[in-house]
Amino acid sequence: MKIGIRDFIYLDTDRLKSIIAQVEKGVLLSSTNVRTKGIETSLSAEGGILGFMKAIGAGNFIWQNQESETKTLHDNIYNKVEDTLITNDILIRVPDNYKEANVEIDKFRKELKDNMFVLLNGKININDFTQVRIIIENFNDLGRFFAQCGAMKLPDSTTKKDRQNYINKIQETIKLDKKILEGFKLIFDVFYKDRVVIKIMPFDSQIDLRFVGNLNKGFLRDDISSITYKYGTAPISKWNIFAQIASIPPKDRSNTEVSMSGSEIETALQKVFDAFRVVELTAQSVVYPEISITPIAIYRE
Repeated sequence: MKIGIRDFIYLDTDRLKSIIAQVEKGVLLSSTNVRTKGIETSLSAEGGILGFMKAIGAGNFIWQNQESETKTLHDNIYNKVEDTLITNDILIRVPDNYKEANVEIDKFRKELKDNMFVLLNGKININDFTQVRIIIENFNDLGRFFAQCGAMKLPDSTTKKDRQNYINKIQETIKLDKKILEGFKLIFDVFYKDRVVIKIMPFDSQIDLRFVGNLNKGFLRDDISSITYKYGTAPISKWNIFAQIASIPPKDRSNTEVSMSGSEIETALQKVFDAFRVVELTAQSVVYPEISITPIAIYRE
C-alpha cells in the first residue's frame, strides 16, 4: 500500500476536530502505542540462564521494559477528515472533478455553495501585507540602492556625471510618487495591517478563477518569512488547499461608499506585489543554482 507523506505548511487542528466531531458524532483525541525500551547488560555470572546464554556464545542480553506512550494524532487527523468527507461524498476536488477545457467561470461558481468543503490543487500566491508594507515604506530608497549597484557595473572609464545620470535614469523608472506611497501605507494600516492572504488558481486556462483565503498565523508550521524564503511568494509547484467556502460574491455587487473600485485597488496592489517579487528574486528567495530544503536533522558520522 502506497503511503503519501504530506508536508504541512498550515494546519488548523481545532477545525479538523470540529469536522470529525460533527460527522462522526465524536472525536478521537489521542492514540496509544507501546514503546519498548532496551537496556543492554553484560554477562558476568555462571550457571542458570546466564550460563546457558554464555554457553551458546551470547555475551550480552537485552532487558526489555515496556512503557506506555500516548501521542496526539497531529497530522493524521487531516487524513481522517479527508477520508471521512470523501466517504460521505461531501468533498469536492478542484480541478479533479472537472474537465478544465469545459469550465466556464459563471457556471462553475453557480455549482458552489456556501460552507461547501473543497480540496484545491493549483498554483498559489502568498501575499504577506506586513512584508510588503515594509517594502512600500522603503521603496524609493531601495530603488536608489539598486540603481547605484547597477552603476557599479559600468566601465571604469565612465565619468562621474554619466554615472550619476545612469543612476537617476534607472531610479526614475522604478520610483513611485510620494503621495502614492503615502496612500498605500494608509490603506495597509487601516485595512490590511499584518494580514497574510493566500490565492490559489486551480485552472491553468482560467487564471481569474481564484480561491482566496486569509491565513491565521497561529496555524502556520513556520513563520511566514521562512515560508516565503524557502518557496517564494509565487511557488512554481502546485499546492493543495483543503478549505471550506466562506462566501461567493455575486457578479453585480457594487460598493457605493468609495470612489475607487475593488478591482482598481486589487490591480494597484497586484502591481506592488509584482514589483516586490522582482526584488525578492534578487534579495530573498533561493534561486538557481541553489536548492531549497527543509532541514529535518543535521548530524555527522
